[in-house]
Amino acid sequence: MSFRGESGANDSIIPLLDNLLQIPMPQNPLTNILKDFRSYRPKPHREFLEFVRDRAEEVGVREHCCKNAGTAVLYLRLLEHVRSFRWRHWLFAREYIIRRTSHPTVSCLV
Repeated sequence: MSFRGESGANDSIIPLLDNLLQIPMPQNPLTNILKDFRSYRPKPHREFLEFVRDRAEEVGVREHCCKNAGTAVLYLRLLEHVRSFRWRHWLFAREYIIRRTSHPTVSCLV
């Protein structure tokens, strides 16, 4: 077997926050790669992330957080932490992975 995206395939912090905070994902080649990483996770790991996503949708976390200013500010701070992590991770991946590969799918992302 061969796996790609070793750290991304095993990480749950950002996917957990995506699901809990109801952060939508765009449709693009990178998102397709990230979705593929999900299949590498152990089944209980995948099931937990799906449970959090479904429950967040059911209770309307984003909508609830936007009902008052204080909670909205806290929600926005969480979104900023996710955005900041993603930006730093993108810079790292671009520098140390993408620029050093000849794979055509990855090369188009630079």
